[in-house]
Amino acid sequence: MYKRIIFAIALVTSVATANAQFGLGKIKDKLTKKDDKSSSSSSTTTSSSTSSSSSTSSSSGSTNKNSKLPDPPSSELHKKYMNKIVFAHTMAAVEKGQEKEAEFITSYKVGERLYVRNYFDNSIANYLQPTGMDLEKSLWFQYFIYLDGVLLDTINTESMSENNQKYNWTTFRDVIATSDNSESNRYVSARAFDGFLERNLDKLLTGKHTLKLELVPNNYMTKTFLPPVAVGEISVEGPADLLNSGYCFNKKTMSNPAVSTELLKTANKGNKSNGVKVTKVLLLEDDWREIRGQATGAVMRKEIEAVNIGTEENGKKCYYQYVIYAKTLYPAKGEDPNYVKSLERGQSMPCSCMNVIK
Repeated sequence: MYKRIIFAIALVTSVATANAQFGLGKIKDKLTKKDDKSSSSSSTTTSSSTSSSSSTSSSSGSTNKNSKLPDPPSSELHKKYMNKIVFAHTMAAVEKGQEKEAEFITSYKVGERLYVRNYFDNSIANYLQPTGMDLEKSLWFQYFIYLDGVLLDTINTESMSENNQKYNWTTFRDVIATSDNSESNRYVSARAFDGFLERNLDKLLTGKHTLKLELVPNNYMTKTFLPPVAVGEISVEGPADLLNSGYCFNKKTMSNPAVSTELLKTANKGNKSNGVKVTKVLLLEDDWREIRGQATGAVMRKEIEAVNIGTEENGKKCYYQYVIYAKTLYPAKGEDPNYVKSLERGQSMPCSCMNVIK
């Protein structure tokens, strides 16, 4: 009797133990499969940009902000222009998913608006992860700017701080050049590109040139720059008359070398401190005009409007300054007959303008 009871207890215990072991085995299998899926997902997101592009193009949920999978191509044009930068004159032409290919441009004149859409095949987080970048921080790309094959500058894009920007985005539009102050104030790249133009306008004076933009992931913590993930080229043409284009100053100048030389001495009489030097006086009138007294009609003095062009901080900065010079008719012996009648506040000017002022 006791033997039967003991045998029954042993049998029950053995079955329970077997069932428990079988259950643990099933859980282990599930965990293993889960780990395999996680590992597969991880390897997918850290794979090369080409394989990532093909794997994510079939993903249906990658636009979810909680997902860390890169978005698939946003349109057929995204696929067509993969790893390219396209250019347009309007923001609407590069609207995501509604791009107007017929309005993409291949040439640009300085002073026009310039918008771009960047198409790439992975997320910025995936590009930067192998470099050791802390992905919890804000991330950004940089544009490398080439003119006629020569790298001249780099400018930042907007920072990417939201998870969907860092992990999902595979395209974004940007403002490169605009006359709209509200756009210029909102887009870092527009302000930076304007500075690039100011520094290099003199290089755009003759004929057409090739402007190339490269979109480069930037690990600013280790100062590591990866190969470009998108590239675009456009023909660019500078202003025909830089000096009077509005980039230097906004008034039309006239030529009278004798008067300009005469006034340059007057302009520098008081500029002996702070490294200020007037290098050229450009005339806004072709010659002196007579100023007559209202009562008698007699000539009292002569005046001429001009613009002083100069440098400050010992040549580090350039400026222009509108001025009215006057000439007394009866100067004392040895006295300069010319003097400054009125002077506006100086305004900063691209130093590249100095290269075209003869």
